[in-house]
Amino acid sequence: MAYPIYFKRKVTDLSGFWDFQYLDGAAAPCIKDLNYSDFQFNTKAAVPGCFDAGIDYAGKRGIGIYRTMVTTASAGLMRLHLPGVTLTAKIFFDRKAVGLYDLPYSGMDFYFQAEYAGLHELIIAVDNRQDYQVCPLYSNYYDFYPFGGIIRPPALHELPEQYFDRCRITTVSLDPQKIRVEISMKGNTCNQFKGTLQIDQQSVSTLELTGENGIFSMELTVPELEMWTPGKPVMHTLTLTTDQDAITERFGIRIVKAEKNQILINGKSYPLLGYNRHESHPEFGSAVPPQIMIEDLQILKDMNCNFVRGCHYPQSQDFLDLCDDLGMLVWEEALGWGDGENHLTDPFFQQKQVEQTELMLKNSMNHPSVIMFGYLNENRSDLPCCRELISKLSALIRETDPSRLVTFATCNFYADKALEFVDVVSTNLYPGWYGNTFDDIDPLPKIKATLADVSKVLSQSENAEKPWIISEIGAAALAGCHDRLKGPWSEDFQAAYIQEVCDFVQSDLRATGLALWQFMDCRSYKNSPHLNRARGFNNKGSLDEYRRPKMACDNVRKSFAAITDDRKKR
Repeated sequence: MAYPIYFKRKVTDLSGFWDFQYLDGAAAPCIKDLNYSDFQFNTKAAVPGCFDAGIDYAGKRGIGIYRTMVTTASAGLMRLHLPGVTLTAKIFFDRKAVGLYDLPYSGMDFYFQAEYAGLHELIIAVDNRQDYQVCPLYSNYYDFYPFGGIIRPPALHELPEQYFDRCRITTVSLDPQKIRVEISMKGNTCNQFKGTLQIDQQSVSTLELTGENGIFSMELTVPELEMWTPGKPVMHTLTLTTDQDAITERFGIRIVKAEKNQILINGKSYPLLGYNRHESHPEFGSAVPPQIMIEDLQILKDMNCNFVRGCHYPQSQDFLDLCDDLGMLVWEEALGWGDGENHLTDPFFQQKQVEQTELMLKNSMNHPSVIMFGYLNENRSDLPCCRELISKLSALIRETDPSRLVTFATCNFYADKALEFVDVVSTNLYPGWYGNTFDDIDPLPKIKATLADVSKVLSQSENAEKPWIISEIGAAALAGCHDRLKGPWSEDFQAAYIQEVCDFVQSDLRATGLALWQFMDCRSYKNSPHLNRARGFNNKGSLDEYRRPKMACDNVRKSFAAITDDRKKR
C-alpha cells in the first residue's frame, strides 16, 4: 500500500474482479449524463486494469462500467480514494451519483454518506473518450495512447468525525537537522490539536498544538535521523495519532537547490542521467503492475541511471515509493502535451491545469525522490499570450512546495518567452531525426552541433546560471532491425545517435542532465496517418514495449558510468 497509511480507520482495498459492462462510444451518452438505469452487467474486469487493453474491447472508445460490493462496519462519512483513472469517470454509491472524476491520472478523493452499516454497491463508470467539455486535459493528438480504466488501486475509507487529511514533512535545515510538520485535519475540526507523535517507531511524544481551520504546524530538530541521498536513500516515518484517527507518512531528510548550473542535493552536485518513462505496457495499458515497476527501476539502475522523468502526467504513488527506496531522482509533471494558444488561454483549461497541479503537489508532497515538478510539455511557450498560465502554474508550485524545483520542457528554446518562470531550463530536441532533407546523407553530426549551439546561447542569456537538462532527445528503432549502413529505424542508427548525445554530455559541463527519449517503446496514435509512428508506437525506446533491450542500452550503460566518473573528478 502506498503511503500515507491510516491504520486506525477501516480502509477497504477495492482491487479485484468487478462486474463489467461496456457501452460503445457511438451510442453512449456524455459521462455527465450517464444514469443508473443504463447499467446491465454481463462480464468481469480487473481492477486495477484497462478495459481497452484486453481482448474484447481492444482499441474501442466508449464507457466501461465497473461494479463491486463493499461492506462497511458502520454508517457515516466515506472517502473513496481513486489514485488514477483514465480518462474520466462518474461514481455511484448505492444507486446515487456521488462524484465526477475529471482529472486523468490524478489521485482524487470523493466524500459521501453511507446510510447504513453492511453491504453497499459501488459503481465507477469510466469514459476513455476525449470530451473537452468534461475534461480539456487530454487531446487526441497527444503522443501517447490514452488507455481507459481504473489504472491504480482504489480504496474506501470509513471516516471518524475528525480525521487526518495529510501531513506534509519538509526539511528546513541539515545542520542542525530540522523538519517542518504541517498537519491537515478535516471533519469536525477545531483550533486545538491533541494527540501523539512518533518518528521511526521510537518513543512517543504527547502533542498539543494551536492552529486555524484544521491546519497545524511545528518544527522539530531531529539530529538522530539519517539524510536521504541517491546513493543512500534512507527513509523515515512519522506517525500522528488522536483519539479518533491516525496517519503514518514516509519522508526523507534532503534539501534540493539549483545553483550555478548545478542541481544540488544536500549540497552535493548530481548530474541527472536517465530516461523519460511512460506508465504503459501492451498487455496492461496504463495499469502497470508492481512487478513491472520494480523491473523498470532495476533496468534503469543497471544502466547507471539515477534519474527518471515521469511523462507526461502525475505518476503512480507506488512507483514513487519505489523511487524513494531505490534512490532514483524524479521529475514529475502534470498532464499536458503540445498545447497551443486555444488551450492555454482558455479559462476552463487553465482552471483544470491548476486543479490537477494542486493534486499532484498534495499527493507527492513527501517523496524525497521527487526533486522537481513540471507541467505543459512542449506547450506554445513561444507565444506571449501563453505566459499567463505558465506564470500561474510556476507560482502555484513555488508557493505550495518551495522544496522542489520548477521546470517545463520546451521545444521552442530559441523563441521561448517564459523561461524566466523556471528554475531549470529543459529542452526537447531531436536534431538528426526530425527535419532532415535529401541532402542529409549523414544526419548524426547535427546532434553535437545543435546541442553545442543551445549550450552557447543559454550560457550567454539571462538564464545562464540555471541548470540545463536535455529533457528529450532520441531516434526511433524497430527492435530487431539492423543495417550496416546505419539507416533510420535500425538499432544501429539509434545506438550511434544516442552515443553522439552521451559524448556531448560528457564533454560539455553546461549540460546538467539528460533524459533520453525514451525508456521503452509505447503505444501512440492508433491508425495514425503519421509515418513516423510505425506500428502505432513511439519506437524511440532503448527497450521495446516488453522491456527487451536494443543495441543502444549497452552504449547508455557505458556512457552514463563514464559521465558519472568524470563529473566526480571535476
